[in-house]
Amino acid sequence: MLTLTARDLSRLSCLHPDLQKVIKECARITTIPFSVNETARSVAQQQKNVAAGVSWTMKSRHIKAPDGRVYAADLIPLVDGKATWSWPVYHRFAPIVKQAARNVGVAVEWGGDWKKSKDGPHWQLPWAKYSGK
Repeated sequence: MLTLTARDLSRLSCLHPDLQKVIKECARITTIPFSVNETARSVAQQQKNVAAGVSWTMKSRHIKAPDGRVYAADLIPLVDGKATWSWPVYHRFAPIVKQAARNVGVAVEWGGDWKKSKDGPHWQLPWAKYSGK
């Protein structure tokens, strides 16, 4: 069991409650420590990310939706206490997050499953079920 830090919990506060449930369950069952790296993102920050090529859309689920909630979180696995962007680690971590989602009955999408551009840290609630309106 991983104890989420005060910073992690603060970052969860803007998330849709279903995504909060997934992350808290993941912390309960994980064998890989992780941190909540980013949730809410401003439009200005998203514009910078698109310009820098680290994101490709202004329809990011990190931007607060009309209902005031955020529908995406970046979860970063930790190796020896340090953040990693190693794909082999993400491929071991993703099944844990997916199991946590099943445990709490919430559908999630992982950026590592995307066909166009993969995003290992990215987890979001699906648009079809969670419009944010």
